[in-house]
Amino acid sequence: MEHVNLATRLRDGEQYHIPRLGEAPTPAHGFVAPPGSTLVNLNTASAEQLAALPGIGATQAIVAYRQQHGPLQRVDDLLAVSGIGPATLERLRSLVTVD
Repeated sequence: MEHVNLATRLRDGEQYHIPRLGEAPTPAHGFVAPPGSTLVNLNTASAEQLAALPGIGATQAIVAYRQQHGPLQRVDDLLAVSGIGPATLERLRSLVTVD
């Protein structure tokens, strides 16, 4: 259970995968940030904080999107940001929040 963030807020319409005992977690299957780390808030993080996320190159695009459209309502809203596709979203899902 060390790879599952039990404090994650569940959201209607989202799917969650809890790895079975012995199953290796992956970003697409419930892997979350290591214990002791905190989720990056997409609505308040600076471009530098966003750049620390794995495999993300659209940091300026996220900041520009927030300035143009206001705060993201849910993590899936990242798909509206230029340069963010489904694969990137799945890699980031367990590392970010929009609270």
